[in-house]
Amino acid sequence: MKTIYKIARTELQTLFYSPIAWLILVIFTFQASMAFTNGLAGNVRSQELGYGLYNVTMGVFAGWRGMFIAMQQYLYLYIPLLTMGLMSREFSSGSIKLLYSSPITSTQIVLGKYLSMMLYGLIMLAIVTVYVVFYMFVLKDFDYPVAITGLIGIYLIMCLYSAVGLFVSCLTSYQVVAAIGTFAALTILQVIGGVLQGVDFKGGGAAGALPPLHHGGQPGPVSPGAGAIPDHVPGDLLPPVRAGGMDRGGRAGI
Repeated sequence: MKTIYKIARTELQTLFYSPIAWLILVIFTFQASMAFTNGLAGNVRSQELGYGLYNVTMGVFAGWRGMFIAMQQYLYLYIPLLTMGLMSREFSSGSIKLLYSSPITSTQIVLGKYLSMMLYGLIMLAIVTVYVVFYMFVLKDFDYPVAITGLIGIYLIMCLYSAVGLFVSCLTSYQVVAAIGTFAALTILQVIGGVLQGVDFKGGGAAGALPPLHHGGQPGPVSPGAGAIPDHVPGDLLPPVRAGGMDRGGRAGI
């Protein structure tokens, strides 16, 4: 465990030596502030229009314009920039040979790299927690389960995206290729939930209006009155009555 912690600490130091980690924290803080402000603005606008305030915590943090939803949609843009050099940098610089020659297993290397991303995710989560704690003191009846489950969900998504980025980084020695591959994989995960959501798989439409088939492919019985002409249809729109047929009143034709 000490070896894994040392690898994670070294990776975090290397990460914060570059401006990418600091730049991502600044942009993440700015977008979190914008999302939180938009949620508050919606409640203020509703109150000015005379509407009552219901589920304020849900609307600010977990609504369709909530802070948690907005931040979750931005995560797939940040993680590839953080994970692109976890293993590919070791491969390209040749330092992976030193790690293999030292008394360290491959499992410890991977877990140490992943632990560094989990710790960085906690830093990002702490930024979001600041807004939650602030609203906790401002709102009278704060909904704690909504905030706590939302924070846990965001952190788990960070860990999932970091695992995907670490896996892609192990496949190549080029950091740009690792970033593009991670971005493509996370984009698929981001949009896969809305694929084919508007397709009706129950056979509706014209196919659903056909009568049921019995065994052998023969059409089943039609319900009574299925072929009858409604009484409200004007007479000039009715089809002509053939010889021996019946009109709409039940009288025989000529």
